[in-house]
Amino acid sequence: MGSAKHTPKLRGRPKFWERTSNSIETLKRMRKEHNLDYTIRLKNVIMAGNLHDTINVADYANQDGMEVFFQRSNRTTTRPDDPNGSCIPIPGRRTRPKRSPM
Repeated sequence: MGSAKHTPKLRGRPKFWERTSNSIETLKRMRKEHNLDYTIRLKNVIMAGNLHDTINVADYANQDGMEVFFQRSNRTTTRPDDPNGSCIPIPGRRTRPKRSPM
């Protein structure tokens, strides 16, 4: 994924993408080996420094059993006319987790 070169700067952690992708591959392998039914959800906070890579994140998450939650960064994108619009949904994908009734 194209974001790999940007994640250390944005996340402040060495080898962030390598560790994350290894974890995702482990989750996918365990799900298959144990016939588990769960969705792997990625979260991408969109900001000026990674806006160009948003399509790569969507492409990466477009695998069976994966989805992506896009959220804009409030620090770089504040629109007074849309105070609740903190999420940018992808058509056909659920962007917020279902909540259990209390």
